[in-house]
Amino acid sequence: MDADTNAVLFNAVPLLLLAALLLTAAGLRVRASRRQGLRLPDLPAALLAGTGLAAALLGVAVLVEREPLAGRVWLGLVAILVAAAPVALLLTRKEAEPAVPAPASAGERLATGLAEALDPEDLGRLVADAAVERFDLDLVELVLVAEDGRTGQVVAAREAGRDVEWLRGLHLDLDGEPTGISAVVRDPVPLAVVDAPASGAISRRR
Repeated sequence: MDADTNAVLFNAVPLLLLAALLLTAAGLRVRASRRQGLRLPDLPAALLAGTGLAAALLGVAVLVEREPLAGRVWLGLVAILVAAAPVALLLTRKEAEPAVPAPASAGERLATGLAEALDPEDLGRLVADAAVERFDLDLVELVLVAEDGRTGQVVAAREAGRDVEWLRGLHLDLDGEPTGISAVVRDPVPLAVVDAPASGAISRRR
């Protein structure tokens, strides 16, 4: 190849590619600044854009004049590659993914939600979910017992993070029917039932 062709292939074309890299990097920098809510001119983006335009003009000049940079094709090519390397690294670098906060545990939701729980049902859901998670339970019911201890109402029933609708709002006659709740109300100690179907302390309605 003659000297003119070498100048075009190894100086003009690489310069135009360098200009494209620089202008692309400037555009990405501007977009990132806008995502961060910055409205002032971004100095690095302006420098990248200015250098990119200068490289484009120089590439066009070499393309038209067919004269190598500094009179030497290979020296010009090395200079262009050295200038392009950091820009190429900048463009290929993967942006860090924003950290996704871990979902709050039921205990954390309980601690932060107590101030917002304005009624027994909301509070019951928070407490029930915390109990399910803490003790690895299948089903949790919270019963609001009347002051006289004779009646109760299920204010929350949770299973796998969902309400058990048929239990919510259920009224219990703690005097008239045997339930584990009535047994605990009469004798406030932990109650364990080994054989629920055969136990006389478990309500037949559930």
